[in-house]
Amino acid sequence: MLDTVRYWKFIQILFRLLVGLLVAPALSAGTIVRINTSLGYYSIELLDDIAPANVQNFLNYVNREAYDGTYLHRVLPGFVVQGGGFTFQPFVGPVPVLADPPVVNEFNVSNTRGTVAMAKLDGDPDSATTQWFVSLADNSGNLDNNNGGFTVIGNVLGEGMEILDAIATLPTVNLGTNTPDAPYVTPVYEGPSSFVYTSAEVVERFSGAAHVYEVNSG
Repeated sequence: MLDTVRYWKFIQILFRLLVGLLVAPALSAGTIVRINTSLGYYSIELLDDIAPANVQNFLNYVNREAYDGTYLHRVLPGFVVQGGGFTFQPFVGPVPVLADPPVVNEFNVSNTRGTVAMAKLDGDPDSATTQWFVSLADNSGNLDNNNGGFTVIGNVLGEGMEILDAIATLPTVNLGTNTPDAPYVTPVYEGPSSFVYTSAEVVERFSGAAHVYEVNSG
């Protein structure tokens, strides 16, 4: 009798585990965005359920192609790769991406290596608009406790950090407030054409499981 009770308890536990494996991935799987750069592309899995307002804000810019033709204006090795703020217009200079109203802060996930978060103004937790950054290192000790915490909207998938680490090794140029640490791809800086330019697109997920990021795109 005791063995029978243990057997049925084992079956119940196994059943719960199987249900969890089948249901949890579908709930946690997020939208995937591909970021194309001058050095290659990487994919981000967004945290749709954890930071819904910030993810939707980010996707609004992606879907209207606002990030296409923007350049990385702030790259600090061992800290962040930041973009989404500016395009460059000849004879004009940096042109800010047209911003929607600021989005409310939704800090819920630590800013560890490979996380993607929204940038914002100092002293104003609810000021994020277009700019975003990828953490190159574990920045939780700083960014989690600063300005209300920086809202993480996604994670870089697979080997994508190799592209970002490569970008972080490039030389940079300081062209003022809007371009303080812009990396360039040529042996010497030859002008804005040397910048690392980016574009972004939502890509098709072939699997509902979290962190499975096969995509179908051009």
